[in-house]
Amino acid sequence: MTSLVILEGKLDEIIVSRILDSDPQLRGRFLTAVAGGRSSAISLARSYLVTGDQRLALVLDADMTDLEKVAAEQALVADLLEGMAVPERFIVLMVVPEVEALLFFDRGFAETVFAHKFSDSEWAAAQQSPKLELGRLIHGQPTRTINLSRVERLLDKVDMRPLVATEFATQLREFLLHEPLHAAKVGK
Repeated sequence: MTSLVILEGKLDEIIVSRILDSDPQLRGRFLTAVAGGRSSAISLARSYLVTGDQRLALVLDADMTDLEKVAAEQALVADLLEGMAVPERFIVLMVVPEVEALLFFDRGFAETVFAHKFSDSEWAAAQQSPKLELGRLIHGQPTRTINLSRVERLLDKVDMRPLVATEFATQLREFLLHEPLHAAKVGK
């Protein structure tokens, strides 16, 4: 069965789709939907859970780095979805601090992707505000408004398979490949 991956924005979709597409076992096992923001993504997930039988993964920016607060927020969102469907039909994943951080999961990988040697201060900035750093690398100045075509062209040239090993991708992959035969709680 094809699962649905709901994301906040188009840039998030580009990044996550490229990671998932780099895994041959996942090709054809998922569709993506861009919701246009956090609240819309949660609302869309709730609607799909009520009206369909499709399994879904809700991928959100954590918008923070405090892991305890991230876990609490993730549990809160999962609780909102549990009112709509049994927990084995969904998973909530939050990327700290935002999905763009996946491109900066490893300094060597990021330096290869962007053909740029990061100074320590640039690397620290990439860890704190990855979207701003991505904007700087793509446009030459920090910006949160990023030309999506440029990102797509850049990622077309990159082997995304190393990202499959990240904790985020591993959790998402396991969810997408798992067809529940019995009640297994993956919602939290």
